[in-house]
Amino acid sequence: MKLLEFSDNFPDEASCRAHFKAVRDREGVVCKDCGCREHWWLKSRQMYKCKGCGRRTSLRCGTVMEHSKLPFMYWYMAMHLMTATKKGISALEVTRQIGHKYYEPVWELMHKLRRAMCRSDASHPLAGEVELDEAFIRTARPRGSQGRLSRGSGSERSAKVVVMAESEVVRDPKRHRKRYRCGRIRMAVVDDLLTETILAEVESAVSTGSRLRADDSMQHRKLAKQALEITTAALPGKDSCAFLPWGHTAISNVKRQLLDIHHFVTERFIQNYLGEFCYKQNNRHSKQGLFEHLAAAASMNWC
Repeated sequence: MKLLEFSDNFPDEASCRAHFKAVRDREGVVCKDCGCREHWWLKSRQMYKCKGCGRRTSLRCGTVMEHSKLPFMYWYMAMHLMTATKKGISALEVTRQIGHKYYEPVWELMHKLRRAMCRSDASHPLAGEVELDEAFIRTARPRGSQGRLSRGSGSERSAKVVVMAESEVVRDPKRHRKRYRCGRIRMAVVDDLLTETILAEVESAVSTGSRLRADDSMQHRKLAKQALEITTAALPGKDSCAFLPWGHTAISNVKRQLLDIHHFVTERFIQNYLGEFCYKQNNRHSKQGLFEHLAAAASMNWC
């Protein structure tokens, strides 16, 4: 959605509220008490009333907007800025754009939307041929740490991330193009890179029967013994990038984006930023459009 389209479609608070109600009616409202999905709309109260138990539910209740005092207009402007910008936008810039006085509520708003993105992506497992790789992403210095920190893969400033990307073979690739076409990607922050940890992430993110392609590390050789269909290869340098093109590309792009837009992030919230990066990649060809897709994810029942 372009800027002029957004201003025409959502000129005021009432239009944002009406759109969110239409999206929520389409996705469905679930009663917290009895689980009933059939409701009446009380126009005078601007609330839903359960047909089963009579419980009343506000328009925000059960969504990412629950307990938020910010107007719908702020939420919609934030969703537009997050989906209209290809490389993302910082919470400080969103605060300036919407004209809010305080930074913290907008920062929390954006993290709620990022968690909605993560939850939406989790419902679509990867399938087909999947690249598997690991990455170490630099984070902010842990609070309270003193002195010199360790270096390398065991550094306190490195978050360990398992990266998975659908990679479909292109039959007749054009010149200077990759031999594989990228599909959906998934990134998960883990505590360690043991074989059991990687296996748990693969089982939760990749559908049964998929084929994995990875480098020839010790963890991946052990994964091949876990009844998984996995192809490993010990290829250095450019050959390794050709064997795992989209895994390496995703790692490179997300590192640069975090450095350019956010400068540094803490390990506690890095999963939210990775989820936003993957969400934009996975829904880039969505028929609904990123904005409508995010509005639907924000209205999903969270309770």
